[in-house]
Amino acid sequence: MQLYSLFLLICLLPSQIFGGTVVSGGGKWTHGLNLEEDHGVKFRWRNSKEGSNGQYWLVMEFSARASGYVGVGFSPHGGMDGGDMAIVFKDSDGIPSILDFHGIGNGAPFQDSQQDVTLLDYETKNGWTTFSFKRPWDTCDPQDMVITNDTMRLIWAYSDSKPVIRGGEFQASYHGPAKRGAKSIIVADGGVIPTFPDENPELYPGVKIWDYRMDKAIVEPQNTTYYCKMVKFTDTGRKHHMIGWKPLIQKENINNVHHIIAFECQVPAEEVALFDEHTASHPGGTCYTANMPAPWGRNCVGLSLVWVVGSDGEMLPQHVGAPLGQEHGGATYFMIEMHYENPGGQKKTDSSGIRVFYTDQLRKDDGGVLLLGYRHSPFLLIPPRQDNVVINGVCGSECTSKMIPPTGIRLVNTMVHMHLVGDKIRLRHIRNGVELPIIAEDNYYDFNYQQSRTLKNELVVLPGDELLTECEYKTTNKERYVVGGLATHQEMCQIFFFYYPRLPLTQCTSQYEFHSFFKGLGIDSVEGEILKPLHMPYEPDLLPLEDREKDLGDDAKELEAIEEGVSFKSVFNFMNITNPPNLRGKTVGKYLEEVGWTQERAKELEKFWKDGQQYQFCSKPGLKRVVLDKHIINYPKITHPLVHEQSAFCRDLTSASPLSIGGLAMGALLVVILIVIVIFVVRKCRSNKSADFFAVEINMKRLDLILGIFLLFTSIEGGVSTNGSEVWTHQVNLVDDFGVKFRWRNVKEETDGQYWLVMEFSAKASGYVGVGLSPHGGMDGGDMAIVFKDSDGTPTILDFHGIGNGHPTQDTQQDYTLLSFENEGGWITFTFKRPWDTCDPNDMVITDDTMRLIWAYSNSKPVVRGGIFNAPYHGAINRGAKSVILSDGGALPPFPDENPTLYPGVKMWDFHMDNETITPKSTTYLCKIVKFTDTSKKHHMIGWKPLIQKENLNIVHHMVVFECSVPASQVPDFDEYHASHPGGTCYTANMPSAWSKHCVAFLLAWVVGSEGEMLPSHVGSPLGQEHGGATYFMVETHYENLGHGYTTDSSGIRLFYTDELRQYDGGVMLIGHQGHSPFLLIPPKQDNFVVNGLCGTECTEKTIPPSGIKVVNTLVHMHLAGKKIRLRHFRNGVELPVIAEDNYYDFNYQQSRTLKNELLILPSDEMVVECEYHTTDVDKYIIGGLATHQEMCQVFFFYYPRVPLAQCMSQYEFHDFFKGLHIDAVEGDVLKRLNVPYEPAAQVAEEDPEDIRDLESAFNYMNITSPLKLRGKTVGQLLEQTKWTGEKGTALQKQWKNGRYYQYCSKADMKNVMLNKHIINYPTITQALKKETSAVCRNRNTRLTSGASSFTFDRVRVAVTLFPIIMLMK
Repeated sequence: MQLYSLFLLICLLPSQIFGGTVVSGGGKWTHGLNLEEDHGVKFRWRNSKEGSNGQYWLVMEFSARASGYVGVGFSPHGGMDGGDMAIVFKDSDGIPSILDFHGIGNGAPFQDSQQDVTLLDYETKNGWTTFSFKRPWDTCDPQDMVITNDTMRLIWAYSDSKPVIRGGEFQASYHGPAKRGAKSIIVADGGVIPTFPDENPELYPGVKIWDYRMDKAIVEPQNTTYYCKMVKFTDTGRKHHMIGWKPLIQKENINNVHHIIAFECQVPAEEVALFDEHTASHPGGTCYTANMPAPWGRNCVGLSLVWVVGSDGEMLPQHVGAPLGQEHGGATYFMIEMHYENPGGQKKTDSSGIRVFYTDQLRKDDGGVLLLGYRHSPFLLIPPRQDNVVINGVCGSECTSKMIPPTGIRLVNTMVHMHLVGDKIRLRHIRNGVELPIIAEDNYYDFNYQQSRTLKNELVVLPGDELLTECEYKTTNKERYVVGGLATHQEMCQIFFFYYPRLPLTQCTSQYEFHSFFKGLGIDSVEGEILKPLHMPYEPDLLPLEDREKDLGDDAKELEAIEEGVSFKSVFNFMNITNPPNLRGKTVGKYLEEVGWTQERAKELEKFWKDGQQYQFCSKPGLKRVVLDKHIINYPKITHPLVHEQSAFCRDLTSASPLSIGGLAMGALLVVILIVIVIFVVRKCRSNKSADFFAVEINMKRLDLILGIFLLFTSIEGGVSTNGSEVWTHQVNLVDDFGVKFRWRNVKEETDGQYWLVMEFSAKASGYVGVGLSPHGGMDGGDMAIVFKDSDGTPTILDFHGIGNGHPTQDTQQDYTLLSFENEGGWITFTFKRPWDTCDPNDMVITDDTMRLIWAYSNSKPVVRGGIFNAPYHGAINRGAKSVILSDGGALPPFPDENPTLYPGVKMWDFHMDNETITPKSTTYLCKIVKFTDTSKKHHMIGWKPLIQKENLNIVHHMVVFECSVPASQVPDFDEYHASHPGGTCYTANMPSAWSKHCVAFLLAWVVGSEGEMLPSHVGSPLGQEHGGATYFMVETHYENLGHGYTTDSSGIRLFYTDELRQYDGGVMLIGHQGHSPFLLIPPKQDNFVVNGLCGTECTEKTIPPSGIKVVNTLVHMHLAGKKIRLRHFRNGVELPVIAEDNYYDFNYQQSRTLKNELLILPSDEMVVECEYHTTDVDKYIIGGLATHQEMCQVFFFYYPRVPLAQCMSQYEFHDFFKGLHIDAVEGDVLKRLNVPYEPAAQVAEEDPEDIRDLESAFNYMNITSPLKLRGKTVGQLLEQTKWTGEKGTALQKQWKNGRYYQYCSKADMKNVMLNKHIINYPTITQALKKETSAVCRNRNTRLTSGASSFTFDRVRVAVTLFPIIMLMK
């Protein structure tokens, strides 16, 4: 009995070493099919999301009438070739087994080298074999198929014969043709159809049913019959929503009914009686011929629903429905179009139809159906004998701009549609040149299985978006070209999607432009009467005005109405070639028959058509055309195509491989130890036999002890999880500019809270790559890792540091760990980790600062000689630096226009400069008034991003948006400014004085380098003056255009806002030194000069509520000489943690930082902004001001709850400022304009001092009057003549710091908060903040001083593990 210890140890060993995914069989089956009658099989499945990386697994139960073996799997097109299957059987010992196979050709399958299927349970009963298995959607095995949202062919085969394994190979007899099959399914959950209301009415209380059918429609024995009939929805006393539908296919006609479409009819009042008559008495007939009344084709265009062969129907999401009844925004009359295929059969009748589920319990949103793709037309031409031909249908930006509201539409499900030669189809989504995730896709299209797919996450289409339908066709078995058309043997390229909110838009399709189409075929011109009914060439702008809104209609339907013998199939036989001369006299049809269609020629044609022009068809209900400025469009310009990356799960396996070597080594050691123990115990048992049972018991107790120790040391592995399952939270792609790309995340270790950086870096190199951190972007002071393959080909990483700009020096302490390495296609890609704080003085500590990531790479191979790393110089080109915020404070979530599904109900407001002229000078400030008009209810701004005109990226320095607090009497003036004032140079006569008087508080500030900002989910900035925010805003844009020519600019800001209000109103506060003042003075030749800006106790006491305000993010701001900046925080003399800090400030990278923990500021707290400047390379003093070569010292922070305080700033007191310069007194008219000496009591009550913006020469207009030795000089002259040493600079900054400051405490309406003391002092600090060694370094130091450094923990583990074994052996 005491062998339980051994048994437990053996059982626990694999889980301790190898881990694994736990799959329970208790989940609910979400899909199922019973093919027992037809194929003798039935199966059901579910998808489960497992593990930290979110990988999906398929769990399937399969049953077959077999007692030998069963094979089940997937195949691209239903055959063995390319198939991926599992075979389940009982081995010679009667143990159920499962093996993973793949198919090559149509012979017996081959066993995979990587086994990716797991058997969960197995049962044989009553002649049936039933088993459950699991497999990942993506096994990362090239011999397996990846499970996606595509149509998958499930394949199976089974036999009663028993398989055998000989020589390690699986052998089984052929199952025969009767015991095999294939079925198209959508494995992913997008294809799940919920229970319909007629199957389980209790799930759908109040839902009604409306059935409409054909009335014994005559189906002729021919390839294609289109039969149309009019039906009327009569339950129109109140508004209803259609919430779903299912097909009602007459059983004996299942193989003949190809599709059913219900078109909504928008019926003019004068034709209602006619449609009532058609509904009551018209039996229906062949569509689009004389048998069909003309008003049907004219008025019945919008799509209500589409059923195509293979579909089970559809139920809409619970928040959306399609309105019924024309008076309720839907339709009352519907034209039902039935497509029958009955070749070679007998004439028959059909009464198939649709069951509609509807309710008067209205859903939140009205939805509709939109059709995208290529127009029904013979100009959809596909050459024969081609493996792959792509046709593109484009929905351009103008159609979406004119028809989609600013908030966009949301897609809930899609259905793709082609005919018999269709192979693949996708709907691509382009926004401003950036390709977004694919909306719909099927890489294994099956004409006989066209089930709609519900999107896992609703997708938003915004105005200006472009939608591209790509259809791929395979015509290898076709000897004649295929054209577009209604018949099954013709082709279509369409995608239907259901969306909300409902729009007056039915179709957005395209067709290759007439001349481009023929030019691609080598034809210059054609003629023929057939072109007239085809409306080619299409020139809507030449139509009479009254006809320009009439839609072109459908070529397929147009051709039905003209002479017999003309169809899509033969239409080209009625077009005569007139040019070029060598083709003159031929018809287009004859020419197409004679062309030798090679793969190369077809690809050239495909490319020519793609790069050519297309007609755009943008259609409203009632066959009305949306009048476009351009009816000819081009293929979208895609600047950033979608990157199809390897799945996270597979990246994990790849990145884990180098790291797993150590784990496998430890695992192997433990296995060896275990085997030794088992052998020893067994031998002891045999030698002692029953007589010495006590000794055996003692041995078992020793084994218990070993088991305990073993489990202890295998379970406290510790360390940082470095598998790739976690999401990359930051990424930068510099491939075009520098040939590198990188992404990273930060991981917190549970044991001591230490943070680790995990980074993946890629470079176009084959030799070595160096990557690391640097204070200012150079080698000096840098901390870097160099990655290469050593002489044995083993990937290696070494830790270096830089001293000067020469060759780096290898660290004695190595702190980088290589996690993965790949060298492929001329790229080196590797992943590494390092602690934020390595406790190594040669390494940089990762903080919230701006860090310069540096890199260098080479194709030359490095060598290690005598333990020293040697590598040739990488050269001046293969290196670079990029400012980044490595910590998560700089991470931005996706913006709402990039991932709208994350932000339901969020709207956008764009405001721009209006093609403003930028003069070629150092600094231009342009201002403009914009108005927020969506003020009927309160909204919150929740984020924003810059919209910088691409060609002006290097000249736009910042944009600040000021809230304008406008008195009621001046609202008409601001309306006029918004409507007609073009804007102009700020703070001059070009700008109305009311702008600077009333527009003071900050809404947002964008500075060069920033990507924008999204606020936390509980806070927003109110919009609308009546709602506590502002209605009018002044936009200030700063340009730096020195050395460039005149240019124009229309850059601006995109604001994201919502009426789903956040919990708190927030605001922006500015802290620092008075921004635009010459009294912010920085001497030249200084390595470190500190300027202080104070926010004193009285300002916070009078404006901040007792409960305080909470700071959520910060933005620090200086100009070119800025080096370091921090916002210090004091409460009753005690210094609290720094609110904001950047010790490696980069003027060209000013991204805001979201605080990890919100910080509380209470009334009477004091704040100090400390700005450090570096002017060693500057020969003239620098003053504060607007220009980039001048300086600022500011910190913006967003906080809540909102208070009426816009700025809390300071400036050195007038007399103390000059005393520091050894000047006793000055005079000059400029002082009056600068409001110094500052005496608010002598001013008009509550008015803030005037702000002077042109400060460059201010000191030249101040005359020194004392001391006598300086009298006659200007302050400017004195500053120029002073020899500024480091000592002089240090003495000056100390005197100013300890002197007095003017306090400016300003409200949002440009009014001063009246203070008892407008002069304050630097805070009295009784307890300064201590910068302590990090916990991880303290712990390491403790271990070192206690002698723990003599051996590593791994050695301890091995020693402790081996010790009891040695004792046991004695």
